[in-house]
Amino acid sequence: MKKILVGAAIIAATVCGCKVDSLNETIQQQHSITIGEYVISDSQPMWEWVTDTPITDASEELLKEKYGRDFVCSYFLYPQEWSLCIEFKAAPADDPQTEFSYRPSGSGALAYDNYISMMYMDEISDWLYEGVDIPEIGEDGLIVYPTGSLTEQEAVSKIFNDTQREDGKSYCQHSFSIILITDTAGATKIASRSEEIIKSINERLGCVFMLYVGTESFYDLSRTVGAYGGVCLGSKIDYDELFYSYDCRRETTFKTTGKASEMINE
Repeated sequence: MKKILVGAAIIAATVCGCKVDSLNETIQQQHSITIGEYVISDSQPMWEWVTDTPITDASEELLKEKYGRDFVCSYFLYPQEWSLCIEFKAAPADDPQTEFSYRPSGSGALAYDNYISMMYMDEISDWLYEGVDIPEIGEDGLIVYPTGSLTEQEAVSKIFNDTQREDGKSYCQHSFSIILITDTAGATKIASRSEEIIKSINERLGCVFMLYVGTESFYDLSRTVGAYGGVCLGSKIDYDELFYSYDCRRETTFKTTGKASEMINE
């Protein structure tokens, strides 16, 4: 029997497309997506997480072969304008709350998965918290969310290596988002010494990052799935609860003020 999974998620591995009629240059609604030998059509359930299908069964086998444990895989099918889009997520069978995104390739392999990032997220968060001095947050008030590519060696060693490109330049593929949970008083103090905090995090992490300062409600792992499903950071975040954000990925830090900062001056 087909199971329907409705749960928390985060957008990361989306496949979309549409059909163009070359004779009259009109765009036609796409009704199916082909990934290798699998065809997923809009006659199947949409706007729901669905598992126990040929493509999710095959994905479970690929993940088990790669990581040596059982997984439950599912997809979320939805239309967007003329396109039909699909997103994929998985979770260990014995740890259903630890969801991560993945994408199957057309060659019968895995094109992408962020299993390592999700499995080591708490460990890396604790490690970073121990190495920086931010008394404005509690023991569980620092979350490191790696939205990019992370190897198990990096996660264990806490040494995050940039990728070297063919042109000799390097770039950071980890896409770390660091969240600080605090109250209005804490947000005020953090803002007043943001340069010091950012420098301390950078020295410990050794990578560029985005820094978010929010209320206790800003980041919630149990937040229900958004309109477009997904397994990404955005579905866990309520941006109305953001005090400040700092883009620390360039030489000059860019600060944005969120709606929750209005509470500071009340």
